[in-house]
Amino acid sequence: MKYILLILTSLLMMTALHSQDQGMTSTTHEKYVGQIVFTDQPVAIGFQSEIPTLFRSSFSGSDPIYARVYAAHSLSNTPWQGGEEYSPKFHMYDLYINGQQVSHKRSFGLYRHIPESDRTYYTEELTDMDPIYIWTSWRHYVLPTDEDEELRYGNRNISARAFVLALLEEGAGMHQVRMDVYGLNVSGDNRTDVIASGSFEISISEQDLQDLAFKYLPPLPKDEWSAGSKSAILSELADAFYNEYGERPAKIGLLGTGWNEGSYSLTGQKYRKLAAYALWQDKDGDGLGTLSGTNWISDYTNGGWTTLRFDSHCLDCPNYDVDQIAIVRVK
Repeated sequence: MKYILLILTSLLMMTALHSQDQGMTSTTHEKYVGQIVFTDQPVAIGFQSEIPTLFRSSFSGSDPIYARVYAAHSLSNTPWQGGEEYSPKFHMYDLYINGQQVSHKRSFGLYRHIPESDRTYYTEELTDMDPIYIWTSWRHYVLPTDEDEELRYGNRNISARAFVLALLEEGAGMHQVRMDVYGLNVSGDNRTDVIASGSFEISISEQDLQDLAFKYLPPLPKDEWSAGSKSAILSELADAFYNEYGERPAKIGLLGTGWNEGSYSLTGQKYRKLAAYALWQDKDGDGLGTLSGTNWISDYTNGGWTTLRFDSHCLDCPNYDVDQIAIVRVK
């Protein structure tokens, strides 16, 4: 009897948890339920203190853009296609530009991202304990400014970066943008219908493209090199990159503060290594280049150091242990 009572209690607690729902959070929520609204002023979409007169449907590429989702029910109370389920899930955004769905196909280096096969450009995994699991309204930072706290956190800023990459591929001009939000389970075989959708237009200039390309990048490593003539080393690195890859990078930088020195165990010969990053030009015509990190090594022989040669992909790079660090726009 004790065990039956315990099971019933647990079931009731689960039911209570999944029945939690904010409902309509404001009169504005009631008016815009099922929609995503946009603005250039964060104050306009404050929780329960919205200013609808500041909502906008047209922006320029230099404008900050913020959004608020107004759903009829929380994800935990939104029916799933094929039946309801309460397993951990993802809250997803599908992005459309000029009527075409955009595939998220770019990696952001240190930033978490989703598989190329997924059509969505932003994900956030949810658990039963996550507040958003019961929210019916939340903010979304589309193009935050440098002062916005959200910009400091890569996993939250990934949506802004992905949106920019999609715009970079479209080029300058006026573009129609639509966002749909829905829920998806962990395995990806079950989802909800779209719970909210919103649209706006954005005018992008050539200058906007250049500014946006670098705005949401992971920060480059700090220039902390203090060992020897930096200009001479960079010049030698330019030749080393060309000899290894057959082209010269658009930009080169040094990683770390100095050489990593050692001796070969078999011969005792001295060596020294350094790590450098390179910004590579556009190769496929889409205006986007890669930023990569590489190790270089030099041997001490006949009273001097040999020219740098390729060693490995950035094994000594501080905080960067992947070959491709980021995607940037180059001309």
